[in-house]
Amino acid sequence: MKSYIVPGLDDTDKLLLHNNGMVFYQWDAENIIINESQLPQLLELLDATASEAATEYENMYMLTLQFNMTAGSNNGGNRAADRARLQSRAKYIQACSARLTAVLNEATAKVEDRKKKLGPAQEAFVSSARYSYIASNKKSEEELAREFAEQFERLKAVPKVRAVRVTNGAILVYTETLYATDPATKLRHELGAYLIIINTDGSQDGVRWFNTTRRVRTIQTGMN
Repeated sequence: MKSYIVPGLDDTDKLLLHNNGMVFYQWDAENIIINESQLPQLLELLDATASEAATEYENMYMLTLQFNMTAGSNNGGNRAADRARLQSRAKYIQACSARLTAVLNEATAKVEDRKKKLGPAQEAFVSSARYSYIASNKKSEEELAREFAEQFERLKAVPKVRAVRVTNGAILVYTETLYATDPATKLRHELGAYLIIINTDGSQDGVRWFNTTRRVRTIQTGMN
């Protein structure tokens, strides 16, 4: 399936997409990513037409939008960045709370079921003990909100993390340029800057990495 890089959308455009249930990823400071199946809805919401051009990335295309109606732009500078940070922090707390509630319900149900079947197997015991801890470790909403806020700030404080954003069902981590030292040659190599997508429901293998600086041809083309 194709993916599209969509340039030139302002905060009003993105809010319109979000409010209409579109899940998109921020590729960099100016561009977002959508899937091929989302393209008709995006064009309808923005009242626009589009042309596409191939990029250096496999199955990734750059869109050029032609708007039927001209929308105003918004440049809020640092205030907009601060507002985006606060919104992302609130979304992070909301996403973690929803995930914890689901895990707590699952843990409670499994504890009750496994109490009847608990045998001598160590694996079953360890698993049940873990679920028991989760089920009994109940905190107030205020405590959870404070804990999730601290987690968000710790994530931002990880070395080489440039920014953290939260969208529907995913935490987006933007890195500075990363380097790796080859243990055989001791040579230091530049890898590039990355977008790390952490799916809060564990889907799509949980975590995905995209090199936003370059792609390389090794075992196959377009590798990160």
